Amino acid sequence: GDLGRVFTNNTFVKVSTTDDPQRVYGADVCFVSYSRLGKGAEVPDGVLPAVPELVVEVRSPSDTWSNVVAKMLDYLRAGVPVVVI
Repeated sequence: GDLGRVFTNNTFVKVSTTDDPQRVYGADVCFVSYSRLGKGAEVPDGVLPAVPELVVEVRSPSDTWSNVVAKMLDYLRAGVPVVVI
């Protein structure tokens, strides 16, 4: 379908936290619908101008589960409704 755009790890998602309001994560894969980011909208390099509907994170062997869960919670607090690890 023609629902939105898929981005890979060269795109960043802003996940402001109380201790770091400028925090961004490079999602391994994320999806942003055209309702959040218009079909003809220009996408700048770097941080996405819209919050994705879906973020997929691939857990590396060096990632602790506590760090992965903390990252997932940051995504959820930023407004991402679905995070898959």
